[in-house]
Amino acid sequence: MMRWRDLPGLQPGAVFLIALSLSIGWGIRGNFGHESGAMIAGVLASVAACLVSGREDWRHRVAFFALFGGLGWGFGGSISYMYPISFGGSEQWQSCIYGFYATFLVGVLWAGIGGMGAALPAVMDRKQINDFMVPTLFVLLVMALSNLVIQPWLEDAIIVPETVYLGGSFFMPSPGGFQGPAWWPGFTAAIAVCALLWHRLKGSGWRRLAGLALAMSLVMALSAGIQVWLLNTRTILEAGTLAEMHMDSTWNRHQSPLYWYDADWFSALAALVGVCLFDLWDRRFAGGRYLVLFAGLGAGGGAAVYAVFSALGINAFLARTLVIVVGDPNRPFSIFSYLSNWPNFAHYYPQHLGWLLGLGLGVGVYFYYWGAWRRESRLLLYLAGGWLLAFLLLPVLGSIPLQFMGGFRLTPPRSDDWAGILGVFIAGMLYCRRYGLGGVTLAGSLSGLIGGFSFAFVPFLRALLRMPGHPALNPGGPSGLWAHYQSANWHSIMEQLHGFGHGIALAIALGVLAVFVKPHEGSQERKRWPEFTAIVLVLFFITFLNVCKNVEQWADVVPASMKMPLVGTLEFSASTWFLITWIVLAAPVIALMTVHLKRPLPIVPTSWTARGQVIYLAFLWIMVVANFERALVHFHENRLVTEWVIIVNAALATFLIVFLPRDAAILETTEPESCRSLVRRLWLGALPVILCALLLMAVASRILYGDAPFESKEINHKRWGEEAQWRVNPILKHGTHR
Repeated sequence: MMRWRDLPGLQPGAVFLIALSLSIGWGIRGNFGHESGAMIAGVLASVAACLVSGREDWRHRVAFFALFGGLGWGFGGSISYMYPISFGGSEQWQSCIYGFYATFLVGVLWAGIGGMGAALPAVMDRKQINDFMVPTLFVLLVMALSNLVIQPWLEDAIIVPETVYLGGSFFMPSPGGFQGPAWWPGFTAAIAVCALLWHRLKGSGWRRLAGLALAMSLVMALSAGIQVWLLNTRTILEAGTLAEMHMDSTWNRHQSPLYWYDADWFSALAALVGVCLFDLWDRRFAGGRYLVLFAGLGAGGGAAVYAVFSALGINAFLARTLVIVVGDPNRPFSIFSYLSNWPNFAHYYPQHLGWLLGLGLGVGVYFYYWGAWRRESRLLLYLAGGWLLAFLLLPVLGSIPLQFMGGFRLTPPRSDDWAGILGVFIAGMLYCRRYGLGGVTLAGSLSGLIGGFSFAFVPFLRALLRMPGHPALNPGGPSGLWAHYQSANWHSIMEQLHGFGHGIALAIALGVLAVFVKPHEGSQERKRWPEFTAIVLVLFFITFLNVCKNVEQWADVVPASMKMPLVGTLEFSASTWFLITWIVLAAPVIALMTVHLKRPLPIVPTSWTARGQVIYLAFLWIMVVANFERALVHFHENRLVTEWVIIVNAALATFLIVFLPRDAAILETTEPESCRSLVRRLWLGALPVILCALLLMAVASRILYGDAPFESKEINHKRWGEEAQWRVNPILKHGTHR
């Protein structure tokens, strides 16, 4: 049997390449930010791990490693992680200890889901991958439409009632705001329609009644929609949109009707809707009429329950029980200046909660009984549902009994996406454990535990490296060479080290997985369109999501709009010109790839190793050059440790990705009898050791720095006590976001 140290993926050079790849991507991610930026690191490291694994069957799936590795590492990009790191450098003992544990949790989630995403192509067989690509594309399309069209439209169309700023009660209708429809016109029209349809409907009595109920629901909904549009058109025109009220998406985003703990809940809801729409399409809308029926009955029933609850005073009781302010109500701020633990829409237009919740319940009941969830779409259902359920249970409802400590929140007053991502991680682990993807849970556990520890260790290492000449330890300030040493871009150094540590975790996870997963290739059908789609998404979609952000950075040197050469009547913004250029560059490449599917082109290598190297190098240098262009307009010497180091590392990675991959090794796979027991022993054995190590690092930090914070004294690093950040500086309706 092959020894662990002889595994190709665990060789020092292979581990270094994977870690270096993730470090490069993580350094670039720091400039582009969020989920799309985190995908850069996932693509590079996953492709590198695939190529050095020694598994030829894995190399045949390199396109899927790139796509799902990128998507997996992208999840963690929504988590606010600088606050936990800041708490870890606090002069307050309890905040310091809490900061190390919170940073570890963020690292576990980020690296754990990233490892699971990279492991999916290794564990799934070819049919599963081909099938899974369909619902994945479906959900990505729905989420893209939601982010680009639906969410901006809702934020622009839903008017903030004036009474929100003048003061008002939670979940109480605000006069002068949104005008709700009267019930009697729709009900009268529905009765008339039912009378006309009674003798035309065929079938047994219950089917006839179901048809009439459906007709009544549709007519009442249409009537309500017409009334809403007529009654509120003037209000919308007079009040203006969110943009006109200067509620931008950065500093005033907390005034948006969809704001809820600054989290991406709407995207998670869009993913849930997307996988449900896929299920409908996959079943060719079989039973679709029952969806309309259940949705109508649910909406009508929800509206009726809300009306009854309002008359009985139950709504007021629920508001007092379930609604808390996000902040310390004992502080000298107006109670109406606080946000709450529920979305703003619930306070802007509470009269619509009944039918909306009823609609959701009705749709949920329908899919519970009729949903088929084929083509592995159930995994996406688990992930989206896990996000929403964990978010609802932890920061929303869990904060009610814990309001005295700032709620069940990781980084108040920052985003609580961590809770949703925790739900994604748990739901993904449960799905893979239940449906025969135990290797994914093993990879996620290894990557999560090792990556979580490294994520907390890197800030501690930075604190040690910054001790010579640190202002907190030298009251007079650093002098001589130490002054220049301290002025370096330590944040970027930390981020690149974070990426390196995560890369080691991913290398170990996939290196071990290489001997636990038996080869899948052979008799299974290989479809070419999924690979084609994966490559296109990686090289042109993920890159575009990041590179398009450069246009904002070029605002000082590029005109806001430019006319087309020779045609003065056509003038486009800089962003539009960038989009046109991107399409012009991508179109011929995609066209040639399409031709290659029918007639192999000589330029395309026949070796899967070489194809993976082409994907890696193309993606790497697109992002390295784009990152340099982004910083060039404001370049200074502090950027050397970022852009210059990234270019040097990219040159080294280019050499290694070509030099290291060898011919496929003959690996003796030893699939364990139960990944479940192996994963359980891993968590029970490693977690206590890691928790003790984190405590020691926190204690050492406080001993080394004494009563001084590691970061600037002008920044509040306290999570607990009367001077906690969430108490003294909450996010208020009239203030700006942070």
